[in-house]
Amino acid sequence: NNNLNSEFIIYDRYIPVKKDNVWGFINLTGKVVIKLEYSDIGCVSTNASSNVLIIPEIDGIVVNKQGQYGIISNSGKLLLDNKSSRIYKENYNGEEIYTMVIDNNKHNVIEYIKKQVEENSNNNEVQN
Repeated sequence: NNNLNSEFIIYDRYIPVKKDNVWGFINLTGKVVIKLEYSDIGCVSTNASSNVLIIPEIDGIVVNKQGQYGIISNSGKLLLDNKSSRIYKENYNGEEIYTMVIDNNKHNVIEYIKKQVEENSNNNEVQN
């Protein structure tokens, strides 16, 4: 009825939707919970096994704005601003490692975000 399209549910509660060529998320009752503002969701590469939509360890969802990738939490909080040219996963000794490329430098996604959260927490303590 609302011209919304969906193929699957993320984290058992969010449905990705596309309307007027932008993506966002609604909950199971149809309420918009993450604003429709993204060019795309997930990072697709030529190797399908390295494609990334969610990062379970941080409850993250990969989003794209104008060709740059970022990560939002499953509650809609911005975890990583859209500044990565690629986010992908690799398998090392049976373990999935999430990697992102920022300014041609590779970073471990989980470590990078944990470091950002720690730095923000430290900055907030200093300001208080």
